Amino acid sequence: MVAILVVTTIICFVLIDLAFLIVEAKRQKRVLAIASEASTIADSEGVKASHKPVSSFRESDYRIPMGVFFHKGHTWANILTSGYVKVGMDDFAQRSIGRFDEIELPPIGKEVRQGGKIFAIKQGTRKATFHSPVDGVISSVNHTLLERPEVVKKDPYIDGWVYAIKPSNLGENIKALKVAKDAALWLKEEITKFKEILMRRNLNLFPEYATVQDGGDIVDGLLEFLGDEQWDLFNKEFLKK
Repeated sequence: MVAILVVTTIICFVLIDLAFLIVEAKRQKRVLAIASEASTIADSEGVKASHKPVSSFRESDYRIPMGVFFHKGHTWANILTSGYVKVGMDDFAQRSIGRFDEIELPPIGKEVRQGGKIFAIKQGTRKATFHSPVDGVISSVNHTLLERPEVVKKDPYIDGWVYAIKPSNLGENIKALKVAKDAALWLKEEITKFKEILMRRNLNLFPEYATVQDGGDIVDGLLEFLGDEQWDLFNKEFLKK
């Protein structure tokens, strides 16, 4: 009797594992189909298609290094011991944009004000323009990004820095920036806003992630799959501040 019970239990576990594998295989097949459909839609709108599978990530996956100051236009400022400041785009921006085809760097010696246009990301014929988090004069730029713009996606806060600046009004500029806990709370608000104005209105492209309406995961590189109208909306709502 005991032997029969053990065998029955083993068979049940095997059947459960088999059912899970079948369900997972079907889910992956749907994800690939969604990616293909999204790429087709993007092509029809004149956007270079991205043939990578649709993936998602959670809010906790966003990187917010300690000691780094964040501008509301999604650039960051890291104050060096030399007194100079390194600047780049934050993790939220690079994840939202997706593919980078080209980065336009600022010229060395250019004087810039906090909130002034400073560098841009190109994806096909579209451009995302970023603004400086501090006042000052550009002292150097990351030339590696000209040939390998994808470096920003691997780590936007170290190797993916865009330029360094000699600050001229840092004490006042910092008052308008976010750091540590304040940065985390602000980013959470931005993520919620992103879901509301971009993801929720485009879930017909991503039914696999319809749970986003209930606080679910975010589609990685969403702007790759959307049209120019949504791209312009992202620039207006998240970068032009």
